[in-house]
Amino acid sequence: MTTEPESKGADARDFMPDGDSWPWDELSLVHKQMAEKQAIFLAAYVELGTVAAAVRAARMSRTSHEWWMDHDSLGFRDRFQRALEARRDVVEGWVYDRLQDPKGNRGSDLLLMFANKGLNPDKWAVMAPMPDSGSKELLAQVLKLSKKEAKREAVKELQERNEVEESVG
Repeated sequence: MTTEPESKGADARDFMPDGDSWPWDELSLVHKQMAEKQAIFLAAYVELGTVAAAVRAARMSRTSHEWWMDHDSLGFRDRFQRALEARRDVVEGWVYDRLQDPKGNRGSDLLLMFANKGLNPDKWAVMAPMPDSGSKELLAQVLKLSKKEAKREAVKELQERNEVEESVG
């Protein structure tokens, strides 16, 4: 069983450091190995969707990913952003696939919806209309009337109790 993700569009070569900023011939062996490991991790992230799954697939520790992010090793932050964009495209593609062919048991549509909204909050956020000031005023009047009505009901109930007590007593 292989630990590398099945390639469905994400290729580690797509996530190698930019040759202009990081000339391959000038990199040390350690940096070349780091660049390859980063590229494998990023391709796995696109396919698997979580850092935890990607570090397992790349056979590395999560602290390596955190160190690369903190220190922007070989321009890692920008490449991670590219991988995140690619992951968004993958998940959005699943949404459109289901719209075109809604048959079959492919997992939870609801979970897919939330995953897509989490990756693309600006694009898929629910836009609720803001109430106008007239609505606010109407709501305030309704609340005020309901408070008055509640007071009337409480007074009425107390009066009825007093009448019952007077008739019994």
